[in-house]
Amino acid sequence: MDEQFTRLVLLYGEEAFKHLQTMKAIVFGCGGVGASACEALIRSGVTHVALVDFDVIAESNLNRQLHTNRFNINEKKIEALKDRCLSINPQATIETYDVFVDEAFCERIIQHYDVVIDALDTVSAKEAIIVHAVKANKIIVSSMGMGNRFDPTQVSLTTLNKTTYDPLAKVLRYRLRRREVYDKIQVVFSRETPIKQEQQVSDSTVRKQALPPASAIFVPVSAGLAAAYSCIDQWLKGATL
Repeated sequence: MDEQFTRLVLLYGEEAFKHLQTMKAIVFGCGGVGASACEALIRSGVTHVALVDFDVIAESNLNRQLHTNRFNINEKKIEALKDRCLSINPQATIETYDVFVDEAFCERIIQHYDVVIDALDTVSAKEAIIVHAVKANKIIVSSMGMGNRFDPTQVSLTTLNKTTYDPLAKVLRYRLRRREVYDKIQVVFSRETPIKQEQQVSDSTVRKQALPPASAIFVPVSAGLAAAYSCIDQWLKGATL
């Protein structure tokens, strides 16, 4: 047994740890939540992770995204996160998909993985991920809105139908019901009431760029840890050891 994982074996048990290492995970979104979730999976003994994102690292990401630093600004997020994962466990298999997530991609790719973490903030992409994960009977944990919040102790795991104070979750519930995917989906969300961010920071016609959500490291990293924990917990509880 690699000394790196001896403390995990004490926690999981040897057979459970071996089963965990057979798990294949896919993480959609390599921002604050997704990077934290991915790193938690790797440090927890998961050896096969796929990363999906098309974005590059910006200076504004440095305050909350674990794989970012002054030396990799403008680098693809998936490549920076892959490098970080391999620096933790060089034996891990890290796949990368530099794509914008749509229905066709979700339908094609999700079937090849055991667990799915949705850490994106685009409603249509989240809808597609959840629909196809449920259809393929995969473990799925979806992150709700983490911007404009500050308190990590308000982050928790629940089901989509029990979320409150979250406009993203409200819209997602409506869209999923239209597709007959009902809302007892495992999610990580914050009970904290978000602030209203109304300060324009650029002249961009894209609202998210002109009026970006306020952010700090505490909430998105906590959400990523919770999502990774939930996936591992569900995987081990579903095992026949």
